[in-house]
Order: sequence, then structure tokens, then C-alpha cells
Amino acid sequence: LGYVVDVAFNVSSVTVTAAPQNASATMTINGVATNAGQALPISLQPAGFSTGITIVVTAANGGQNSYVVTVNRALNNSLQNLTVSPGTLSPAFTASTTSYTVDVDSGVNSVTVTATLQDTNATMTINGQTTTSGQARTITPLSGPGLGTLVTIQVTAPNGSQKIYFVTVNRGALGGNNNLQSLTVSSGTLSPAFAAGTTSYTVDVASGVSSLTVAAQAQDVGASVSINGQATTSQSVNLNSPGLSTPISIVVTAPNST
Repeated sequence: LGYVVDVAFNVSSVTVTAAPQNASATMTINGVATNAGQALPISLQPAGFSTGITIVVTAANGGQNSYVVTVNRALNNSLQNLTVSPGTLSPAFTASTTSYTVDVDSGVNSVTVTATLQDTNATMTINGQTTTSGQARTITPLSGPGLGTLVTIQVTAPNGSQKIYFVTVNRGALGGNNNLQSLTVSSGTLSPAFAAGTTSYTVDVASGVSSLTVAAQAQDVGASVSINGQATTSQSVNLNSPGLSTPISIVVTAPNST
């Protein structure tokens, strides 16, 4: 007399067809008088809930049998899709995987998170903000370079059951490259020849040369260069009198301040 039917979350109705053994018996399905073999559509409760269907068969003498079919509609608190821009989810998105990481460059201060629901009757929040399915949500500001920012996507099924997805956005650390890419002088020749790992050079010029231009380029475009204390990549330097030396200091500061 009792049966259970399990259906997917997106099944909103079922059709019940029943026939009494005795042709003279009468029948109701959920209180609706129904003929033998007649198909009767039954609307289901929302995803995550059960719907009871009662079939009452009444014999000619008034005796009754009640059959109960319980239709369990699966809950759905899963995402259909999840993207972060800029960046790529790792691992690739699947509805059953709830934890992800995204790596972005050190200069990225915000990301856009877009999540879509499998069940349009479910609800969702991103970092506590109510968000509709497919709505892009900007996460800003991200934690500083070298740090991670946690993004939480909470999906609530119609029956109140919840699933939480986590995305950790890892912002790259500032670079530590404080080397020069090139170093040139307008007069004379560096000795030894330039190499990024060599930090001391001499240049011999004729007595009549009163100035020269020093040009220096950093390897990391995010690094800064100063020549004799002035923030510049090229500077004309006045030389001391003939027979004397002139020190020129080039300081390269990496993005991480080394």
C-alpha cells in the first residue's frame, strides 16, 4: 500500500495512472474522482520536499483500500557554473567541488565573480550579499600583494538546505627583481662590460669631457631607478676637474622595496 518515487529537482509534476482490479469499484486520486486508466497530473512541492499522493479505491460494498505514493523531489543547492575574472578557477568548476583557488597578478585589486544556480528557485549570496543567478559581483579591494582573499558563495535550496562554495583569490607577491637590464654612458666605456650581477664600474674619459649622460633601465618594469638620488633612467652628470674622479650612484628599487 505504500510506495516511494524519487525524481530530479527540476521535475515539477508527475502523472499518476491507476486502475482498480474490480471494474465496479470507484477511485479517487488526492480526492479527485478518477476513472480506471485515467492519467492525472499532480503538481509537486518545491525541490527538496516530498509530495504525498493518496489513491483510494472503494469497492461496490463500500470497502476501501488506500494506496500512498510519496514523491521525493531532490533538493538542489548546487551551482550550475562559476567564473572569476580575471583569473582561472583551479580545479576546473564542477558542481560537486566546493573549494577553488584563483591566482592573479600583484597589480590586480579586484575581481568579478559570476555564479549561476542549477535550481532557479534556490537563492544565493556572495560574501553575504544577496545575488541573483548570473549576476556579476565585484570583489574589491583584494588583500594586498602576496595575500589571499576568501570569497564565499552560499546557495540555499528551497527547503533551506545550504551548500557553500569557497574561492580563494591569491594576489601575487610584489617582485623582488632589483637588477638593471642595461647601463650605458655617453662617453667612454664601462669597465668591466655591463652584467646585471656586477655593481661597480669605471669609465675613463678625456680631459676635455666635462659631462656625460648615464642611462639605466631596470629588468622589472615595476622597479624604480634613481641616478645620483634623482628618480630617472637617464641623467646628464657634470664631472669633476681633470685628474679627479666623479662617483655616480645608480639605485634600483624592486616592487617589493628591496
